[in-house]
Amino acid sequence: MLRQAFDFTSQLGQFSTTTITGASSSITVYSGTDPSPLLLAGTAVISGLVVTVPLSGGVAGVLYQVTVTAIASTGDIRIIQGFVAIINNLA
Repeated sequence: MLRQAFDFTSQLGQFSTTTITGASSSITVYSGTDPSPLLLAGTAVISGLVVTVPLSGGVAGVLYQVTVTAIASTGDIRIIQGFVAIINNLA
């Protein structure tokens, strides 16, 4: 299992009392073919202004786009997108 962290400090950190009160995430295939895409392997964990998403599965050679939406204590909604690439084991 992979745990990928998404840091919202640059988007929310200017307000010293802001916290993340909720988060959601989604995964799509960005490049390649995967009939059953990489899976969210549990609930996102919020720690301060960082949301960590557990991921599992995937197909070698496929690039996945992970989107994390955070809801701040101020009511603001912020989104970060990142990519996860599955590569062949070279060992």
